[in-house]
Amino acid sequence: MRNRRSHLARRTGRFAVAMILCLLVSSVSCDRESNYDFLKFDLLEHSFRATRRFTLHNQEVPVTYLEEVTSVGDGKQFQVQLLELDNKKRSALDAKSRDRFDDLKSHLRFGGGRRALYQRDPRVSSVDLFLKNYRVFRQSDGPPSKSKDMALATSAPAERSLTLLVVPRLPDRPHYEYTVSLEPGRKGFPLGYREYRLNERGRRVLVSSMEVETLEYGIQPRLALDISPVISRRCFEDCTTAQDEAEIPLHYPAWLPDGFELILVEEVVQRTEATETRTVEPVKIYRFVFSDGLDRLELFQHRPTYWVEENDPFTAGARETSLTIPVYQFGSIQGAILIQDDYQVVVESRISAPRFEQVLKNLRQF
Repeated sequence: MRNRRSHLARRTGRFAVAMILCLLVSSVSCDRESNYDFLKFDLLEHSFRATRRFTLHNQEVPVTYLEEVTSVGDGKQFQVQLLELDNKKRSALDAKSRDRFDDLKSHLRFGGGRRALYQRDPRVSSVDLFLKNYRVFRQSDGPPSKSKDMALATSAPAERSLTLLVVPRLPDRPHYEYTVSLEPGRKGFPLGYREYRLNERGRRVLVSSMEVETLEYGIQPRLALDISPVISRRCFEDCTTAQDEAEIPLHYPAWLPDGFELILVEEVVQRTEATETRTVEPVKIYRFVFSDGLDRLELFQHRPTYWVEENDPFTAGARETSLTIPVYQFGSIQGAILIQDDYQVVVESRISAPRFEQVLKNLRQF
């Protein structure tokens, strides 16, 4: 009888241990599942005013600027204003740097640099796609850090935060350290990030970073200029439907990098300062968005609005011929523009340079 009781106790003990282990595994799994929720935060759906400092580390001389972002929280009305360039206000810059300041200010304010409006911060667009292409860990339970500068500090006062490590499954995508707020009501608000690329030796190299310096959340802000870049938005079921209504021939990529799928087709009417007269005018843009769950490949197609310098050897005669030119690079974000007589196609993405070039070579017209 004693042996039977002892055997039953051992079986019961093993069962209890197994149950505890199952609960622990389940808890860890649920905890990691919740990590993705922190990356879904949409800035334009929340009202706030914040100053954010960006640094581009992959330049010969690192470039840094301070911007103020104001969002009304309706997904439409927002503003981005440049406050400092290379840690200096405009009044403290020399004439050449003031020109750079004014150009960047115009891009940020009216979306000539479309990252300010659409894609700058990494954000999960599809959990299913994200899980196929990325892994995410909390810094405490993520892969061990090989670099002392991996821990990202933010200067937003008294803000409880969590740092996530986002690791791509493919080597041509950026790695991220993403720091988000844990404060009630704004869990997931991005307080900062660091973006890394793998070099030829497989080591991570810091490309760009962002840090929130001040934050007023849940306020009812008024836009300083009483003007928002985006006037209206309208979604289409697919690219073909958009082409049926468009006044210009639209293009699509016949080849996509692994893991990317079409997630959005929309018509955006927005104000831009990038016109021949440098005056603010509305422009209708057809926007195709392809995503791997986190990062995006985007096509912006519209009638010519950009000011083309006749004496610039890269753009001279662009109105008469088909010409593809690089536009800019923001961290690992690349942009290129296809200029035709009656329309332009802007392509942007964080994918690696060889794949970005392959996308450009495989643009097809409907």
